[in-house]
Amino acid sequence: MIDAYQKPFRDAAKAVAKASWFGKSWRCHWGLWPDEGQPKAVVFKLLKPHWTNDTLPAVSSESGLFFSVWVDEESAAKGRLKYNVHALKLRGLKAYALESRKFAAAFREGFQAERGAWPNVSTDFGPQTLFEGFVEADLPAVESQIVALATAFLPIGRQVDELLSQSQKDKARAPRMSGILSQDLHSKRAASRKGNVLAVAPCSCASNPLH
Repeated sequence: MIDAYQKPFRDAAKAVAKASWFGKSWRCHWGLWPDEGQPKAVVFKLLKPHWTNDTLPAVSSESGLFFSVWVDEESAAKGRLKYNVHALKLRGLKAYALESRKFAAAFREGFQAERGAWPNVSTDFGPQTLFEGFVEADLPAVESQIVALATAFLPIGRQVDELLSQSQKDKARAPRMSGILSQDLHSKRAASRKGNVLAVAPCSCASNPLH
């Protein structure tokens, strides 16, 4: 069943790469997970090169932060796309001094201002899965939904960069990760929200080890 999803995932990756906001700082790609020989899912990934130590592009990740959208046999049967943000082996990121649990707490604190834009989302996971959810999407809507999710991730990407900048190894007297974003940052995000960008359905999501 997932074979039919390869074309819309490929087309979505091309569309995102051509978007006006994409620029030189972003990378996106799609592929089969865990490999092409015995694929269990079709995956779209969005990230920035400095978020990982991995060689890009890579569908299976060993380290770093990335946003992913995927479909497996179970979600395809339900007409859904799953999405999440992973944070893998953050202590190993070369340019930063990070602690996974503190980073996850700080990220989730800031995410509350954006949460309304993410359907069926949960943050009730360990530090490796910062949030996860799903959207309803039959096959003809898959490409547009992936593009919409990628676009909705933009403010989350800025949040990731803000948190990472606090922990740069070469930054003089870099402030320690406190797990709480500043009130000023919350105020700016709250003022910028203009409502939900995607339709919301009842929540029913579970953790997925995809990485």
